[in-house]
Amino acid sequence: MKRILFLCTLFFSFITFSQRNVADTIIGTPYVGVQYTAVFPGGDLADRYGFLNQIGAFAGYKTAKNWIYGLDGNFIFGNRINDNSFLDKWSSCYSASAIKRFLRKCYRR
Repeated sequence: MKRILFLCTLFFSFITFSQRNVADTIIGTPYVGVQYTAVFPGGDLADRYGFLNQIGAFAGYKTAKNWIYGLDGNFIFGNRINDNSFLDKWSSCYSASAIKRFLRKCYRR
């Protein structure tokens, strides 16, 4: 597995082009990328979720006046979840009967 990861990193490092050949000028340029992060959390986060992975993508544009506009999004997931307390609130107050009562109150004529 380590050998495959090393070969992929080596391969992608030779085929990427990250610089433009422009002498002494400021130009606008778009950029895109993907990212992966391995997180070894500590404390409560480690107890609840264990080892975490993060996968994301980003895209943006740098203007000729050196302003940067961009979007960045990530998805974080772990190998275990030991905390279900955040679901208790949703399951009790947003049950099917509670939603029906709410809709009846909202759409009464």
